[in-house]
Amino acid sequence: MHFTSVCRHPVFVDGKNYSGAPPLLTTRILREEVEATFVPEVASLRHSIFVPLGTQVSDAVEFAAVQTVLDRNRVLTGLPHPSGATPKGSPFSLAVSPESRFRTRSTRIGLLPLGRS
Repeated sequence: MHFTSVCRHPVFVDGKNYSGAPPLLTTRILREEVEATFVPEVASLRHSIFVPLGTQVSDAVEFAAVQTVLDRNRVLTGLPHPSGATPKGSPFSLAVSPESRFRTRSTRIGLLPLGRS
C-alpha cells in the first residue's frame, strides 16, 4: 500500500487549512504543484489501484490519468475525504459503541471507475 498526497506541502487559504476551495487545477500555483510532483508519481505507479478521497483529489487523479495514460479502470472515485472539513452528512461513518462493538451507517453511493457515469 502506498499513501500519497496531491499537495506535498501544507496549503493555506486566508490563513486556514486548504479545504478544496479554490479548486486545485484552476489555481496556478496548486496546478503547478500537481504537475511537478503528483503527475510523475502517478506515472511511476501506473499498475496500482488509485482510491482518491474527496472531489478535489479525484479531479487531480483524473488530470494525472490523462497526462500519464493511466488506465481509468484502476481509479475508484466516490469516497469523501476523511478530514474534519467533510460535511456532517457524509455518506460514511464509523462509530465505536460503549461495548466496543463496531457499527456502521452508510448511504448507498456508487464507486465508479473514473470516466464512467
